[in-house]
Amino acid sequence: MFSFQSAEAHVARRSVFAKDYSKTAISKMQVQSLIRRRVTRMQEYLESRSRRVHEARTGPVVVRDMFRALQADVLTAFAFSEAHGTNYLQNMKQSEELSVKALGMQDINLFLEDSRGEYFFWESEAPFKAFSHLIAPQSSKAHNDAEKWIASLISEYESRFLEISCPLEKQHFLENGIYGKLLAWQDRRSATKLAWEDRASEIMDHVGAGQDSVPMVLEFILRKLSLDARLQTRLRAEILESLPNEYQKSSFSMIDMLPFLNAVVLEGLRLVDTVESCQTRVVPRDGCVVEGYHISAGTIVSAQPYLVHRQESVFPDPETFNPNRWLINNEKYGALHKNLLTFSIGPRACIGKELALAVIKTSLSSIYRDFSTKILAGSLPKEGSEGHQAAEIEFQVLIETPRRSSATPSPNGKYALYTVSKYSLDSHSERKEIRVLDLRSGVTSLFSDDDDNKEPSWLSGEQIIWLKDGDDGTTELWIGSLGNVDKNAYLTGTIAAPITNVKTKRLSDGTYALAFTADANCEGALHNPKKAKKPHTTAREYDSVLVRFWDTYFKPEQSSLWYSILEKSEDGTYKLSDKDPINALKGTPLTCPIFPNDPFSGSCYDISTTGLLVTARDPNFNPALLIQSSLWYIPLFSFTESPAPTLRHITVPDYNGSTSEAVFSPDGKAVAFLKAKDENNDDYDINKIFVVGDITEPDIVANVLVFTGDGQKNLWDRSPTSISWSNDGKELYVTAEECGRGKVFKLPIRISSTEPITSIPTAISEDGVVSSVHPLSTSPSEKRLFVNKTTFTDNSIFYTLDTVAGLPTLLSTATKNGASLGLSSDQVSQIHFKSQDGYAVHAWVIVPSTFSSSSKKTYPLAFLIHGGPAGAWTESWSTRWNPAVFAEQGYVVVMPNPTGSTGYGNAFTQAVKGDWGGRPYRDLEACFAHIESHMPFVDTARAVALGASYGGYMINWIAGHALAKKFIALVCHDGIFANYNMLSSDIVAPLALDMGGTLWKHKDKWDTNDPAQFTQNWTQPMLFIHSDLDYRCPITEGLAAFSVCQQRGIESRFLNFPDENHFVTKRENSLQWYRTVLGWCNKFAGVEDGVKLAAPCSEPFRGRV
Repeated sequence: MFSFQSAEAHVARRSVFAKDYSKTAISKMQVQSLIRRRVTRMQEYLESRSRRVHEARTGPVVVRDMFRALQADVLTAFAFSEAHGTNYLQNMKQSEELSVKALGMQDINLFLEDSRGEYFFWESEAPFKAFSHLIAPQSSKAHNDAEKWIASLISEYESRFLEISCPLEKQHFLENGIYGKLLAWQDRRSATKLAWEDRASEIMDHVGAGQDSVPMVLEFILRKLSLDARLQTRLRAEILESLPNEYQKSSFSMIDMLPFLNAVVLEGLRLVDTVESCQTRVVPRDGCVVEGYHISAGTIVSAQPYLVHRQESVFPDPETFNPNRWLINNEKYGALHKNLLTFSIGPRACIGKELALAVIKTSLSSIYRDFSTKILAGSLPKEGSEGHQAAEIEFQVLIETPRRSSATPSPNGKYALYTVSKYSLDSHSERKEIRVLDLRSGVTSLFSDDDDNKEPSWLSGEQIIWLKDGDDGTTELWIGSLGNVDKNAYLTGTIAAPITNVKTKRLSDGTYALAFTADANCEGALHNPKKAKKPHTTAREYDSVLVRFWDTYFKPEQSSLWYSILEKSEDGTYKLSDKDPINALKGTPLTCPIFPNDPFSGSCYDISTTGLLVTARDPNFNPALLIQSSLWYIPLFSFTESPAPTLRHITVPDYNGSTSEAVFSPDGKAVAFLKAKDENNDDYDINKIFVVGDITEPDIVANVLVFTGDGQKNLWDRSPTSISWSNDGKELYVTAEECGRGKVFKLPIRISSTEPITSIPTAISEDGVVSSVHPLSTSPSEKRLFVNKTTFTDNSIFYTLDTVAGLPTLLSTATKNGASLGLSSDQVSQIHFKSQDGYAVHAWVIVPSTFSSSSKKTYPLAFLIHGGPAGAWTESWSTRWNPAVFAEQGYVVVMPNPTGSTGYGNAFTQAVKGDWGGRPYRDLEACFAHIESHMPFVDTARAVALGASYGGYMINWIAGHALAKKFIALVCHDGIFANYNMLSSDIVAPLALDMGGTLWKHKDKWDTNDPAQFTQNWTQPMLFIHSDLDYRCPITEGLAAFSVCQQRGIESRFLNFPDENHFVTKRENSLQWYRTVLGWCNKFAGVEDGVKLAAPCSEPFRGRV
């Protein structure tokens, strides 16, 4: 068929197969099952090799060989039926001699070879009878082998056909596979059938034409995606989001609808020269006109796809692999598509186009759903080309990885609601979505992609309420049901100011209580900054601290708590009350939240049918000496009470520390909250759990939960950070740090009893860090929890937890446990080492994804020091200090939790008070000594140390002490340089506790732990990062330390962000942060294939050319 010059003959032969190759036929279940089964074998093959990778050293995946096996199995099954096709993939899986390797069932290392050899297309593919004297012997032998192979398949097929005696069975047999069509075909006029040579030649063309083209395209696309992890991550995110379950990932109709996958495939087809010769055609009998030139009939003309696909006017920057060029409107898309000649166009176009596309798309969706790919180390080009680009792309992936919020289950337990933020470094823009996860099927669906919609929450079983910024600083409240939100959503009301933190509760009369936080002006009314009168001066004046907090100066307006109701209309919709929202805190000095921009604060209030609980800063304490939070109860029953009832202060005898995380029981009567004991030790004390049996009683009594086991001593030495009730009110579920993890603990309680509980809380979760916990539904018999958590390798995991059996059930993972980012939990381990004083200290270790313990290779060390000091490195995801980013640059990352760290007992945390540069520093020395003696794969001569906040203090402290000589470079982010200067911090109250007393009474203690006192010892290269809006550790700390280095002639650099605070969170700023930090570390650690340190972007000109 391919070589017929006569159009009539070509059409006649093509008509035999046209229906079988049509998109309709290829999309049918029978053909898709054929493809899926073979792609599944490919997956099994990759997985089988990954399971053996740690048992024996094997080679990388020779992807073209694998794809050739896949394509041969598909084409022969399509040609001769599944029963008579080849089974090369199965044989590959069983073979022990294959040069194939997959790492950790996540990374596929690729070996890319041109197995055609030296010969051009025309030398190896020309009709060998006519030009046999021009063909190389290897190519001639390959053709002979191919002919024998096809002949054997034909023989097997026809032998089976001759064995069938039943006519109906014969007919059915011929319908399976296109060769059957050739065998059954006969000329309408002469009734003659095709000779064996014609049938063999035809079927060989069908099998041979697609045998190399599809593997070439797949290999090329894998290479490009392996070099650009951003594209790879984007593709995987689309696949995981759109095809979350087994049914969907097997559905080609759904695979075929994925826009980015389609764009990747089209761009691959454009750049791969599957047909390296020209596509020739004969001018028809009437001739034709091309570009104004008349071409006579019978003239042979040709077009070369290579040149057509590289027209600058059609495909700008044509040599760049850019799938985004295909993500355009239909009109522009059509203009591009008509210039895509990979499969040719017109009546002579490739008949197997749809089959090829089905194999390519199904293969890619299957591979990138379960694996990430990397090119074999050493096969990348050197610096300045693809190799250097790949090194930087590793952390660009972190910037562009979609970020999911925590999810909350619906009251009926069928769905979970969450938001997703997606950022593009190409368009420098962010998109936001509200999504719903079906907890029964695992399918996630888009609820809204309007960037203006925000803060969604459940109203009822399948109704959602959300906020939308209105005109002139107002806020709209919208309600919609699952399904077509564009049609069923409605505006329930508008509030005349910006609001946030919305919560609702259904009341007995069918209305909904509504609460939110918003600024109140000096009169106690809602403050709308767009409508408020603007002052004529920018002056700020204060008689007392607090003057500023985190990154914002205090203003006359204060954040307050407000309430109203949503009334049910006759048509079943809800309408915001016509009355103005009521300020629950009017006439009091309380604010809610305490600090609106506090990144560490939890929930500041809770709502129930009996009223509101408010956690606010206690005005009875001087904030210059102590910042204290307390709990108040506001009794409300209709939520129309005006003015707001008098607040009732909930106090606990002998417990004067801060209160947090107050929550109502499901019936609204009981209350649980956390509170520390010592008001002068808040930063280092542990939280205790308190329960109020009936909040509506005139005398509120709060009982502390004491867990004594069999003795009299409180045995549970952990500090809980959040509380949730069981639906029957008989258990509490709290989260707390324990040994570097954030776990869920189960507590049986007796609300009215003051007797100690003779057991200790039981941990019902293990790895990772749990960020939030909710009962799966509101059913009183519900014993399952909906849990949100992260790990070092996965930025969002949703699962249910059976609180009776302690069994987790995975619902959704944003990165497939890290696989979509090329990460694996196998990269994470722990070490325990003895301090110089004999106690045990814990540290996390993260190794590169290419790490091999059996090789003699050594890796540089990234030594990360956490902030606090009352903090810890926990097994959680971070976009700011992500250890995996350092590991993927080639470092072994060690993250110690020295004295002062939380989650290892209160005494361990308390021991850092007044000793910032003492015990923690000695623990770090002991950690480094342990690395030297117990981790031979670490090259400690190439060690860098990095820290932020208190970790930055420790970097400055190390710089002046002996440990500095162990590091070839240091990185200090927002660190403390001189202790005195911290009196300009936004929060000064804890300083006396941190330093061992006040400056004017204990100056010697301030000096003892002051990094600035040891600058005469500074010698090592240092990078400083500090931002203008950092009011916690003011920017002068970074500038002062940088000046010391400059005056001492120490190689140093200063990186500044005018629009960031203590954290660098904006995506593009984060990108620059990683570029500079990694480049600085790589420069001194000698990491040549990592990110390169660029020249400073803001250095003054100073006469340079």
